[in-house]
Amino acid sequence: MVQRMMIAISVLCLVCVGLCAAAEFVDSFEYKFDTKDGIEGWAANGESKLEWKEGGAGNSAGCMKMSGDHASADSATVNFKCDENVISFDYYVHGTPTTRLRLRVAGAENQKKYGAYGNLMIRRVEPDAWHHVEAKLLDLPGMAEGGKAKAFPELEYTKFGFSSIEAVGEGGYIMIDNVKMGKAGGTTAPPAAPEK
Repeated sequence: MVQRMMIAISVLCLVCVGLCAAAEFVDSFEYKFDTKDGIEGWAANGESKLEWKEGGAGNSAGCMKMSGDHASADSATVNFKCDENVISFDYYVHGTPTTRLRLRVAGAENQKKYGAYGNLMIRRVEPDAWHHVEAKLLDLPGMAEGGKAKAFPELEYTKFGFSSIEAVGEGGYIMIDNVKMGKAGGTTAPPAAPEK
């Protein structure tokens, strides 16, 4: 009996250690996509196609390319908090007028208070050219009822991704490069309008 109890306690401890390790938060991250390995861990959604493409923003070695009717891809799990962080990235669109950055909110309590996702909508961009965006995570609206939710510093995120809003035309695609998240240190773009 004592032996079984010790085994059960040991298993419980291992599970708790695993859960604590899984919930470790990062203060910053960076995805440069300079090699084919750079897109490892990223996943295409639905009918999207995800690939590495040689050449990127500012003469970088490579970038991530998403194509398909509704081009979309998500990062591997990366736990981070809203705090005073800024996210930035370079993007290039062909065959679609809009794209968005979508941040997946972690935890039922956070989702009740904020909504399942935070969004940065980028509408009517100049196609076939690289653009740079920076935004404070605190400024990105959630999808709570009425679309009025604003982030709070303790808000926890578990993934982020990019997608087209409207269907991508024949041969259309979105390319992403130089994704960074960390403490504010420069000017930031005002957030785009919340998703309707």
